[in-house]
Amino acid sequence: MLFRSGLIANQSAAALESATLVAALTRSKQALEVAHGEILRWSEELERRVEARTEEVRRQADQIRALAEEKDELLGTVAHDIRGPLTAISTLLEDCAESVRGGDLAVVLDDLGVMAQSARSMSLLLTDLLDVKKVEAGRTALASTDIDVTAFCAKAAALARMQGRTSGVTVTVDVAPGLHVSGDPRRLEQALTNLLGNALKFTPAGGTVTIRARAVEGAAEFSVRDSGPGLRSEEHTSELQSPCNL
Repeated sequence: MLFRSGLIANQSAAALESATLVAALTRSKQALEVAHGEILRWSEELERRVEARTEEVRRQADQIRALAEEKDELLGTVAHDIRGPLTAISTLLEDCAESVRGGDLAVVLDDLGVMAQSARSMSLLLTDLLDVKKVEAGRTALASTDIDVTAFCAKAAALARMQGRTSGVTVTVDVAPGLHVSGDPRRLEQALTNLLGNALKFTPAGGTVTIRARAVEGAAEFSVRDSGPGLRSEEHTSELQSPCNL
């Protein structure tokens, strides 16, 4: 009987120890499950942060790339636009030298006036180039003022005539009377100067270049026509046809 009681006691102790062990294991398992959940949560949070940071870096890289492209475009535009006034000044200096030798001071004064105008145009273009804020913004801001189109085209034609005089090209103006337009005179001058420069470049001696302006649906349409060979049909692009607001 005593042996049987001892056996029962030992079994009870073993059962209690097993229950304690099971409880401890259960608590450990639960703790591991909680820790595993926390690790998963931290991992997901870290992954979200990495994705967000990666997207931010990608956006910044795109912005830097776009800014670099805009900067290159601005530099190319300014370099192209400066070439016109420089060519005009160079041509007019040669003309001035001939006029001085010939004693024609009136022509010299006219040429000096046009050269001063070209120099001012280059100065404004260089100001744009050196304006870091405009480069960072990716574009130059457009001003808006009333433009007397007749006077404006006459001024552009004066410079073109000086250039055309040495190559034997006649420059004429055909502007609708009393035409006014609201726009940026500096940008319009850039565009018109470039068109005239190209027209004069490709028009042979004895040819004609005409500046034309007409009112079209509440705006002004400017065009430059020349008697040169023009472009072949396959050389026409949409970029040459696209309008712009100046």
